[in-house]
Amino acid sequence: MRRSPAENHRLFPAAGQYITTRDVFSFAVKAVHNEEPHNYNDIGSFILSTKNGQEICDLGAGLYTRQYFGPERYTIFCNTSASHSVPIVNGLLQHEGRAYAGTMQTEGDTVMLEIGGAYPDDVGSSTRRFVVGDSRVCLCDTWTDKVTNLTERFVSLTEPTVTEGAVTFLDCVLYFEADTAQPTVTVESHVDHFGKTILVYCVDFAVDPSKKSIAFTFAIR
Repeated sequence: MRRSPAENHRLFPAAGQYITTRDVFSFAVKAVHNEEPHNYNDIGSFILSTKNGQEICDLGAGLYTRQYFGPERYTIFCNTSASHSVPIVNGLLQHEGRAYAGTMQTEGDTVMLEIGGAYPDDVGSSTRRFVVGDSRVCLCDTWTDKVTNLTERFVSLTEPTVTEGAVTFLDCVLYFEADTAQPTVTVESHVDHFGKTILVYCVDFAVDPSKKSIAFTFAIR
């Protein structure tokens, strides 16, 4: 017997994590704070997986070195919010520490996060609302007038193809309003846990902050 969407999701309040599995994809998103064991600065980040694996990804652990566990930890790409699918707000990445935190609320197929507190300056309220369907995830980000510069970032290990109003990975297509923002793709290097250097594709949207919101749809083909 096929389970309903409600039966296919798990909410872990203490960890601030929501995970759901549908027929053609799995989706996970997190909140909590940036002082977890083996912490990454990743409040509001999410993963979207298909049969191809993670198409919107989390890089996971990097190569363990002295610097990785020392004062230089957050100079390493994979440990910073720059390597996660979260906004860059007023030119700022998220900061490490328990004080830099987010909250999560869920109602049915909707997950709402407040992530403004993850940034080192007062950026006001910054919310992410995910609505999960059978073959798509819709994301709407909103912010206040304290945000004067905003870049939306989505991270993948798959080289994307950009066309009018869409960014295609493998079976995941990111749709956006072409008259609202245009993506640019930058490539970063990441040394993974086993010492292998891999390419990371960062899809960035420079957003007009006066719009106060932007919406994206991640559709599975």
